[in-house]
Amino acid sequence: MKTFQPKTDEELARAGLLEGGEYDYEVVKCEETQSKAGNDMFKVFIRVFDDEGQPSYVTDYILLSGRMEYKFKHFLYSLGMSEAYDSGQIEGAACVGQAGRVKLGIEMSDEFPPKNKVVDYIKDPIEAEGAKITMPKTEEDVPGEEDIPF
Repeated sequence: MKTFQPKTDEELARAGLLEGGEYDYEVVKCEETQSKAGNDMFKVFIRVFDDEGQPSYVTDYILLSGRMEYKFKHFLYSLGMSEAYDSGQIEGAACVGQAGRVKLGIEMSDEFPPKNKVVDYIKDPIEAEGAKITMPKTEEDVPGEEDIPF
């Protein structure tokens, strides 16, 4: 006979999610696109590292203007790219490979399972400089394009 720990539907849905809090992250992909309303935005794919250095992947949609513009500024500042923000010009590709700190939460929905979401980026350069990204030890540890779940 096998034994196991029964879980509620909510526990199962939350399995694999990071708890709300601050984490180190790295930009994997940054696409320049437009929202459904026609506003310029970045579709950002980030690799977020837990306390043991294990990665999780989160997608964020960052508007470049409007009421959520603070998030765009915090994103660039967290990457140490304040000069790009202050210049008023940036290419999404310049963000790829950059690292910083992010504040995550859990988004709940009646239609979809819970998922991690970016609440904000930690823009303080002192905190961002303190990011301790745990990079893969060997080339084999680096996931290929086909391994990224988006």
